Amino acid sequence: MAAFFVHRGGLMVRRANKNDLISIMPIYDAAKSKMRADGNMHQWSNTYPDEETLLADIARGELYLACEDDDIYGVFMLSFSGEDTYKEIQGAWLNDEPTLSFIELLAMAREETYLRML
Repeated sequence: MAAFFVHRGGLMVRRANKNDLISIMPIYDAAKSKMRADGNMHQWSNTYPDEETLLADIARGELYLACEDDDIYGVFMLSFSGEDTYKEIQGAWLNDEPTLSFIELLAMAREETYLRML
């Protein structure tokens, strides 16, 4: 699968690969710890997202990194293939076959990264 690159200043968004997992997992671990410390006990379990989930996202070309040189500032999953969770909703879609794209599993390496990425 071809790499995907977007540059903004010194930051680059690119597709993650399996070699990136060693850097990605601590980012998710820190994000889960921060959520728990802030009282969010329900989003992302202690075992999710796990390496198996992230490897599947990588295989589909849907896991991305925001990085500069060798520093990873953030990680996210971007999908255009739909999500089973949204097949049945309360209410109704505006059309019979909604085209959904969504970002999930967004995590940043450090709190100050948010300002750097704007």
